[in-house]
Amino acid sequence: MNKKIAFIGSGNMAEAIIKGLLAFISPSDILCVDINLERLAFLKEKYAVDISVENLKNMEIFVLAVKPQNANEAIRMIEPYLHESILIFSIMAGVRIANIVASIKTKIPIQIARVMPNTPALFSKGAIGYSFSETVNNTNREFSRKILDSIGLAIEVSENDLDAVTALSGSGPAYVFYLAEAMITAGMDLGLSPDVAKQLAIQTVYGSGFMLLNSSDDPKTLREKVTSKGGTTQAACEFFDDNNLQGIVKSALKKAKDRSVALST
Repeated sequence: MNKKIAFIGSGNMAEAIIKGLLAFISPSDILCVDINLERLAFLKEKYAVDISVENLKNMEIFVLAVKPQNANEAIRMIEPYLHESILIFSIMAGVRIANIVASIKTKIPIQIARVMPNTPALFSKGAIGYSFSETVNNTNREFSRKILDSIGLAIEVSENDLDAVTALSGSGPAYVFYLAEAMITAGMDLGLSPDVAKQLAIQTVYGSGFMLLNSSDDPKTLREKVTSKGGTTQAACEFFDDNNLQGIVKSALKKAKDRSVALST
């Protein structure tokens, strides 16, 4: 199965998808469009992709990878080339399928995949939620899943659940980085050098994530195995509980979800 794919917007997340695509698509079948000409030159040199905007007419999939405020401009660009077999593949945060449909003047059944990736997709380690419009045919569904599987773990959800996906995994890397920052600072306060604190904190986050992914135990069981009665870990975890860390995390994700809902209306 092969498709011609155009990226409208060619930033980091577009590049992550391009790297995944190159495992099964020729670079000549990938077109990049961006207002940043230096960025286009970089992508052409690194991946040998097409950057000739006149070839938009030959595309079968349009990946909308612009900021939400530029959605209408991107849609105007591709609208002359839309027909019933075209797939619009949107990674625009907060832009609902209905908003995209409403922005398209041509009243034909539009096939749309809405995708919420996260930044580890840059290393093919993404956690991705996605939804399809009812109009998407089986061929485009299969090809979309192939694209997403090439950049990480991809899970289909209802579109209404994408706000929760945004709060959990879309924003989630920032929470992990925040924790790593806090651990490094705490290690330094306890007398470690900045370099030692950084190395130990980062490796701890990495190793713990590896265990979560490869162990048959759930997170609670893994935590309990590390926590000896009366030991150092128990002292820290009891402090977390006394200060309602779980409640703080739940409230923070609720704030993120509410913001996602607000941005999509």
